[in-house]
Amino acid sequence: MIVKAKIRNEDSEWIEEFVVPDDENPEEYIKTIVDNFNATLRPYEKSREFVEIVQDKDISEWQDEEVFKKFNELLLKWIRELSHENSNAYGSAWVKHNFDKIVKNKYNRKIIDFINDCPISIEYTSDLKRIASEVLKRGWRKYRRWIKNEI
Repeated sequence: MIVKAKIRNEDSEWIEEFVVPDDENPEEYIKTIVDNFNATLRPYEKSREFVEIVQDKDISEWQDEEVFKKFNELLLKWIRELSHENSNAYGSAWVKHNFDKIVKNKYNRKIIDFINDCPISIEYTSDLKRIASEVLKRGWRKYRRWIKNEI
C-alpha cells in the first residue's frame, strides 16, 4: 500500500510517499527506512526524522483530475515494475497485449480484470485497484478525454 508520511530535517518538512508491504505496520516500516537512511548519510546530507503518517482525504472527495493523475501514475509505475520483475518474454508480452487491449481499445471495465489477472503480485496493487474503481465510477470517457489533453 502507498502511505504518505511527514518527514523533516533541521531545515524543512515535507510529505513523502512510501510503498509499504501490506503485512507491515506503516509507521514502524517508515521509521526503519528513515533510520536506515540516517545510518548511511553522506557528508552533505542531513539526518531525517519521521513526524507522522498523513491521512489523505477520502478518494470520493478528490477532484477528477487528482483521481486521473494518480491512476496514471500508479498504472504506469505498476506496468514498469511488471516489465522489470518479469522481464522474460511471457511477462512483457502479457503486459503489452493486455494494456494495449484495455487502454487503446476502450475496454474500460476490464481494467480491474487486467489488474486481478496479473501473473505477478506488486505491493501496491490494492491501491491501483481502488483508484481504478474510482476512475470507472467517474466515467472512462471522461478519463480518456482528460488523458488526451495531458498528452
